[in-house]
Amino acid sequence: MSAAAVGLVGVVVGAVLTTLWAWLALLRGELTDAMTAARLVDEDLHRRLSDLGSCAVDGVASAVWEQNRNALAKVLQVDSWRAVARVYRSPERRVDVDDLVLARAALARLVSGRRSVVPARYRFWDRPVPPRTSDPEKE
Repeated sequence: MSAAAVGLVGVVVGAVLTTLWAWLALLRGELTDAMTAARLVDEDLHRRLSDLGSCAVDGVASAVWEQNRNALAKVLQVDSWRAVARVYRSPERRVDVDDLVLARAALARLVSGRRSVVPARYRFWDRPVPPRTSDPEKE
């Protein structure tokens, strides 16, 4: 093999590795942003759940939701997204305990801090999220 062919193979392999590394870094950044957003929104949901008591609260969007919903939209599967968005959808709609519990369950994996890059993006989010059975603050 000539030196030119070896050099060309090296350039191609280097370009592929650089592209792959940049892509993985981008996905990891999206997941990190989503984990942070999920923790903030989960805290807001927890506050709403504790404020709820025995009566329903309005589905008014909070500043936390408005600032973090884009990061969550990038990584949550459709069912999980809908569960969280339902809580903040409109002021006319009343939110009950079940809505809040389902929304917190949809965010549970992000809140727990799981951050494996490729599986999280392409396999992990395609699985249905089981309902949260306990409050993480009591554990």
